[in-house]
Amino acid sequence: MSRSYELDRLKAEQDTAFQRKQEAYQNYKCAKKSTDIAYDAMQRAWDERVRAREKMNDAFEQRKDSFEHHDSVWGEYARIRDYNNSQIESLKYDADYEHRAMQDCFDRASDAYTYGNKSEAPILSQEGHEHKERRDELNAEISRLANEVKSAKTYAEIHAPRVDSSGFESAKAEFEQLKEVHESAQREFQNLKAEQERLKSIFGDLHAEHLRCKEAFQKKLREIKQDKQMPKDGTYEGFFEGVPAIIKISDSENSCQMQIYYGGKDRPDGEGHNHVNVVKDELRFWRENGTVIYQADKNIQINRL
Repeated sequence: MSRSYELDRLKAEQDTAFQRKQEAYQNYKCAKKSTDIAYDAMQRAWDERVRAREKMNDAFEQRKDSFEHHDSVWGEYARIRDYNNSQIESLKYDADYEHRAMQDCFDRASDAYTYGNKSEAPILSQEGHEHKERRDELNAEISRLANEVKSAKTYAEIHAPRVDSSGFESAKAEFEQLKEVHESAQREFQNLKAEQERLKSIFGDLHAEHLRCKEAFQKKLREIKQDKQMPKDGTYEGFFEGVPAIIKISDSENSCQMQIYYGGKDRPDGEGHNHVNVVKDELRFWRENGTVIYQADKNIQINRL
């Protein structure tokens, strides 16, 4: 595989990774937009829910006050009714007694007058009238007490009618409805938020993959640029195993020859120099201190290697 082909492959991988990253980013961006819209809808639903709850609480307090007022007024009526009725029962008993006593006196007076006891008849008649007056007084008091009970009831009916709970029930129904709307919006937001986080994770992975592909491409590009800058067909001064060396490079007929001379007298390739030959990045010959320590074609190899 040639370096240019490898570079093209890495470039294609980088472009593909970039495209996948961009698509993932657009998906994440769309999900985020949908999530933001859902969040705003959830917040609006929450505000409506809060207002409905406050309205319901106000209606509850109003109904509570109405019940307390109703119970107070009707409680007073019940107190008057129970007290007056007990008084009426006692007075009726007394009135009945006075009525019977009156009738008895009148009957006795009539009998006394009939049988000629004219002196006793007026006395009995007078006593009968006294019983009648006491009876009438008692009946008047009974009537007054009964009217007082009736008036108390009329007052209660006017000033404490039956409590109307429709306002509270309506406010409660509205709150329950808006509560469901908010909870539905909340679930929608949570689902979209989870999807947004999932797409964000995918984008993060693809972004990291793109960076890896980009770094691989850049590394190979640097290698190719460096290779292009390497010397060709010439003699150069350099170092071999840390000592100065003369390096001769020849690429005629694709031979890829490299001759390295070092350790000579006065100069690296001077008298008694050492010699290394490399062909196509493969060591072919090495002579050091007058001894051939490696020669590929004659299978010479010393332990130093």
